[in-house]
Amino acid sequence: MNIYSILVILLIALLFIFINDKESYIRYSFILLFIVMGLRKAEVIGVDTTQSYYQTFLEIHDHPVTPSLNGNFLFYSWMKFVSRISFGNYQWFIFLTSAFVMYSYARLFRKYSKNPSLSVFWFLGMLFYPFMFSALKQSIAMAILTYSFDFLVQKKWKLTVLTVVIAALFHFPALVFLMILVSWNTRHRRGYLVFLAFVLLATFFTRTQLLSFMNSLYYGSEKIYSNDVKFLATKVIMMILIVVFATMLQPDVSGNSVYSILLRLMGIAIVFQTFCYYSNIFERLADYTFQFSTLLISNMFENADERYQVNDTSSLIFQTRRAYVLVIVLFSAWRFLDYVNASWSNLSPYYFFWQ
Repeated sequence: MNIYSILVILLIALLFIFINDKESYIRYSFILLFIVMGLRKAEVIGVDTTQSYYQTFLEIHDHPVTPSLNGNFLFYSWMKFVSRISFGNYQWFIFLTSAFVMYSYARLFRKYSKNPSLSVFWFLGMLFYPFMFSALKQSIAMAILTYSFDFLVQKKWKLTVLTVVIAALFHFPALVFLMILVSWNTRHRRGYLVFLAFVLLATFFTRTQLLSFMNSLYYGSEKIYSNDVKFLATKVIMMILIVVFATMLQPDVSGNSVYSILLRLMGIAIVFQTFCYYSNIFERLADYTFQFSTLLISNMFENADERYQVNDTSSLIFQTRRAYVLVIVLFSAWRFLDYVNASWSNLSPYYFFWQ
């Protein structure tokens, strides 16, 4: 049994230990997630870590960091700072970066998740967690955007833009998050789904122009994609079904700003995800907003107690919710373990830094 299987078993055990204690479940779950992410032997676990970041860290002490909008200036400044205070110890860079990222998500789930266990397992099952082992620039930027979500909920637009810009200075494509500010503001299920269908249709007919623009965010004018692709692939269909299910359970979201924002973020993610067969960079762009599906997946039954009398254990909605939780946990655990234990994965075998 490897470290990832032990992690999943412990997270499931915490479900039963803290079944009525949301705060404790989040606290101990993220302590476990931090241990596996932050105490790993950084030189051998992960792809970008071994091929890019580690070498850059070893050399950055003797090189200046030039301020620029699209050069990930703050990321390299952070790397240089840790290099100086740790006397060039790369393990400290992984430790401190992981601590910030895991704290940010723990805080997000504590504030907005109605069922933290679903959020935690979806975080694993959609592979956000193992992705962060190697994509350090994007993991920091995605964590910073969890604070932008706070400002969206509070309708503090200037602070929203500020935090997105800070995230972009760690990883420039984080600017795609600003699309939420110009997205739709629909209050009812029918209007939202019709608008989403319209956006997908418009995306399909303008995909060549959009593809060229989004590609330039990563690779400039170099073409790195194929023309032989699918528009509605498996993950896109899954994302659409999640949104449809979410709107069916919450037909009127006018009084729920969190839920309304989550639906709009999912719409943006779906549009980017339709390009994923051109190149995996578009899935990475989609992840900037799709990461908040960790909240949507747990909040679908919000206020269900009042509308459907969920406290009645014999009711259909109660049984549906219980089955829903079980399916999400089992599916997410399976997908996470299948990914990290794959023969081509750079996440196995796992070593702690002292090994």
